Amino acid sequence: MSFTANLHCTTETLEKDGFGTGGVSRSYFTNTVKMTGADRYQEQVHVMSADISALSIAIQPFGGSVVSDTMLIIQADKKIDVRLGVSTNTVLSAVQFLAIVATISGLFVTTGSQATTLRTTLIGGSNVGVTVHPPMP
Repeated sequence: MSFTANLHCTTETLEKDGFGTGGVSRSYFTNTVKMTGADRYQEQVHVMSADISALSIAIQPFGGSVVSDTMLIIQADKKIDVRLGVSTNTVLSAVQFLAIVATISGLFVTTGSQATTLRTTLIGGSNVGVTVHPPMP
């Protein structure tokens, strides 16, 4: 059974009133990624100790032998370092929220000096279609 998944990220900008009346103007920009034909979903919560280096987070059946577009969402209560692919790849430092659509074969996490709770969500499949709707001016 396949399904469709949508990720909407909305940015709200608050600006001071340019006319000196004390008001605030707001602008919103929404980025959307739509994945159709997805047939795999995985959500995990990990409670990790402090000072862990390059811990492999299981992302099967998404990585390794199944190469496909995958939506990965990472949320952490403390800053972590993230590596995608292999444990020696370039690091994304001080990550607390990350949303990415890519072909992902591995996920590795390094924690800081405090215990960390990490939530990962993966959505994908072998025949998934991806459509990106960037905000329009």
